Order: sequence, then structure tokens, then C-alpha cells
Amino acid sequence: CCIAGIGVNINQEVFYSDAPNPVSLMQITGQIYSLPDILTNILSRVHAYYEQLRAEPDGEYPAEIAARYAAALYRNTGFHPYRDADGTFRARLAGVEPDGRFVLEDEAGRTRKYLFKEVQYVLNET
Repeated sequence: CCIAGIGVNINQEVFYSDAPNPVSLMQITGQIYSLPDILTNILSRVHAYYEQLRAEPDGEYPAEIAARYAAALYRNTGFHPYRDADGTFRARLAGVEPDGRFVLEDEAGRTRKYLFKEVQYVLNET
């Protein structure tokens, strides 16, 4: 069993949270969106990907899904600053493992693997 959540800010203009950099689709594009249309599109895509996953043997996922996911990740090319429990470092995204582990390769060529919230993007190098 699995419970998954999707959070997307669509038409929001003002944010009341301590999130460091919230943004909505409307703020990015300057357009107002139909929420029912967005929901229909998301549900259709989730269903299609779910059916692809169901068709695969246990524990595997289609290469197409993995490739699309990797291509859509933030900072998917080049070296960028990150921070973990040991401090700040520069690394490139080497991939994401099937269990969700974020795999980085630092400038020394060392592989670093992280689970959720074990590493952060450094947005401002000051």
C-alpha cells in the first residue's frame, strides 16, 4: 500500500507560510488556470503512469518514467551548491534510486546518497 500526495500552487498570489520560496503556476506564467481542468489533467497522467508501473515486474519501473523524472529534476545538469549535516559542498545530480534516495557526485568524484530532508539546495551562495 502507498499513500502519495501532490501539492501544486496554481492560482495563489499570497503565501502565508514559512516556506523559503513559494511560487504558483500563475505567478510564473501570468495566467489564471481552471482548477477542474488542471485536476483532470493531473489525474489522467497519474492514472497512465500507474498503469505503466502495474505492467512491470515487482520492484521495477519503466525506463521511460525514470528518464522523464530525471529530466524534470531541479538542477539536473552541472555542479551546484548543497548542504548536508557536514556542511556545504558542490555536486552534480547523478540520479535518484528507486527507493527515492537522491544521488549526488561531489567535485572530488565522491558519491553521496541522501534520503528525504538529509540534504538541501543552497539557493544563495553568500
